[in-house]
Amino acid sequence: MVCFFPFVTIEKTIMTEPSAQRVRDSFAPQQFMTTLGATMLSVKPGAVEISLPFRAELTQQNEFLHAGVITSVLDSACGYAALSLAPENAGVLSVEFKVNLLSPAVGDSFIARAHVKRAGRTITVCSADAFAIKGKEEKLVATMLATIMTMIPIHAPATTRTSRESGTRLTHGAAKRRKNAAHGASRGYQVE
Repeated sequence: MVCFFPFVTIEKTIMTEPSAQRVRDSFAPQQFMTTLGATMLSVKPGAVEISLPFRAELTQQNEFLHAGVITSVLDSACGYAALSLAPENAGVLSVEFKVNLLSPAVGDSFIARAHVKRAGRTITVCSADAFAIKGKEEKLVATMLATIMTMIPIHAPATTRTSRESGTRLTHGAAKRRKNAAHGASRGYQVE
């Protein structure tokens, strides 16, 4: 038996100002984005824009903005697009992404635009494009497809025990989840 979970229909999602503020508040303390000089331009349900100024210290040997910088901003944009649709108490974490670098990143500034392709209960798929801005022109320089995991906090007791299989210490909640996953898998259920 396979269990299917409902997905969020973006068109029906209404983002309140507190929800948008939650996304902005999560972005603000990110030291790496601060180091890069990235700022969040806009937050909408399932969509985020992040800007980045050109800085010579972020270039590679040919004086193009480094691919790692572009990739990091695209990754953050995808994560925050996913967070904009996540439950209020949830966090998000990238679990996979693929980047295509389409053109050298040369410009006065850059913008990453991300949007959710499909939001599920546990997994959200997002895409993002990075544009180099020179004057009034934008040029597509990279694109990303990302898989983002939604993390709902589990408030488990702090007690621990040792796993018989591996000898590692498990919290009570982790031990219970492991037992339940094994139990569900033995019954033919798809386990998350």
